[in-house]
Amino acid sequence: MNHVIFLTGFPGFIGRRLLEKQLNRPDVVRCYCLIQKKFHETSKSVLAEMALRSGVHDQKVELLIGDISMEKLGLDDEKYHEISNRVTMIYHAAAIYDLAVKEEIAWKINVTGTKHVIAFAHDCPNLFRLNYISTCYVSGKRRGTVRESELEHDTGFKNHYESTKYAAEMLIREAALRRSLPVVVFRPSIVVGDSRTGQTDKYDGPYFFILLLLSLPNFLPIPYIGKGRAQVNLVPVDYAANVIDYISYLHDVDGLTFQIADPTPYTAKEQLALMSQVMGKKMIPITIPLFIIKWLLSIPVLNHIVKVPAQLMDYLDHRAEYDTSNMKKYLSGTDIACPNLKDYLGAVIEFAREHPDRTTKSAKF
Repeated sequence: MNHVIFLTGFPGFIGRRLLEKQLNRPDVVRCYCLIQKKFHETSKSVLAEMALRSGVHDQKVELLIGDISMEKLGLDDEKYHEISNRVTMIYHAAAIYDLAVKEEIAWKINVTGTKHVIAFAHDCPNLFRLNYISTCYVSGKRRGTVRESELEHDTGFKNHYESTKYAAEMLIREAALRRSLPVVVFRPSIVVGDSRTGQTDKYDGPYFFILLLLSLPNFLPIPYIGKGRAQVNLVPVDYAANVIDYISYLHDVDGLTFQIADPTPYTAKEQLALMSQVMGKKMIPITIPLFIIKWLLSIPVLNHIVKVPAQLMDYLDHRAEYDTSNMKKYLSGTDIACPNLKDYLGAVIEFAREHPDRTTKSAKF
């Protein structure tokens, strides 16, 4: 079966990796990438770089100027019907990734945008599957083991990013159950750079700590932050893309959810110690309580100097653990496996050291 791909989220971090995977597939004959007008030149540059680096067939790609927050994705009727009649596979990766995002903006992109993608999927008569890129953190403030089959809860959320991704996944599940859409949900944990090269397009999440540590002199001892018992689940982007690409083409996974998480994650304390070790920093057996760190980061002048978002501290007390049973089952027998953080953290840190000018603000794609 030949496939025609429709992708949102290009030229974003995961989106560009997914596109490159599709372009390397002989059964993919066309890729439509829905992009906002402001990303047009960037998208063309990324496609050219892909073609030079790996020889992918960028002539298979058509960039569509549109917007997921608009009816019919911001496309005119003729183009909308043309592509809906051709598309067999949808990857919905577009979202706004920002822990400090305002609710109205997050809802417009993450929820209303997903609603419009679902409507588009209903208009695709040849659809094989709608693949939705969610996040493990739809778990909000839950504690304990979060299973891939679970979603609904009433424990609350740490920010509007989490709550709107939760609402969007609820829409996806409803479309799968009540409207019989062929849907697979992927929930990555915190995605960092490539496990081999460390390459990333933006610095957020753990990169705020990495950049801060890199800026400090080696003789300055590093204290621990809080009790550090919470697991901070990181996965490299190449692993996440490999998982999504492989599973999305399987025939017996409709309706399933896959948590793309490290099955053996490190705690926050272990990660800080590992980062310090890789950078040649010295840790001291002193712990600064988390509430003091949050208070200090709430001071605008200090936050501007340190450049670590106060919202990030909530994830150092994140007590959810992510089950990966579906991942283990469907990746069994393949060579796709999550690498151990200690084996690729050096590449991630070295890339950050060599490219300190990457943006640390999350973007909408």
